Amino acid sequence: MKIIQAVHIKGIDKHKRYWKVPDHLQPIRLRKGDEAAVETKSGPQRIKIVAVVTSKDGFLYWKICIKSQVK
Repeated sequence: MKIIQAVHIKGIDKHKRYWKVPDHLQPIRLRKGDEAAVETKSGPQRIKIVAVVTSKDGFLYWKICIKSQVK
């Protein structure tokens, strides 16, 4: 499953958000810099893709590494 990270084009929100790509659009090649339309709480919005991530189960996982300071 593809997950896109994007920002709103009209400047409504400068934060990067994540959206799941629907199953029927999975074969489409998505690249950084492409524009897309997504459904939000305030209706359809245009976004600019910042990153495309592939996930096996539709979730994102972060691995946290903490380096201890050795003196």
